[in-house]
Amino acid sequence: MIEGATTDTFYLAPESPAVGRTLHQLDLRGRTRALVIAVVREGKHYLSPEPDFEFRPGDILVLVGDHAALEAAFTALTPETRVPGARGASPGAGTGHER
Repeated sequence: MIEGATTDTFYLAPESPAVGRTLHQLDLRGRTRALVIAVVREGKHYLSPEPDFEFRPGDILVLVGDHAALEAAFTALTPETRVPGARGASPGAGTGHER
């Protein structure tokens, strides 16, 4: 294992900003320093997905990075939940990642 790095998974909700975008378009590595090392879709495993891999609702992303990178990735992948008239995310909004 690489020192300081850990893996975690993230379930893509239909409202996730990643849905319908490719790995290249999402640019998680450039934006968060987290790497998508695999995707599980309908029981099938896609190891080291290519840049043109398009994300779909229900995909489970396997990510690797340090704690800060993974937290940044979870934030980038989480749908924005708004309450009418309020600023920021609604209270109790989940991150969408599974542990």
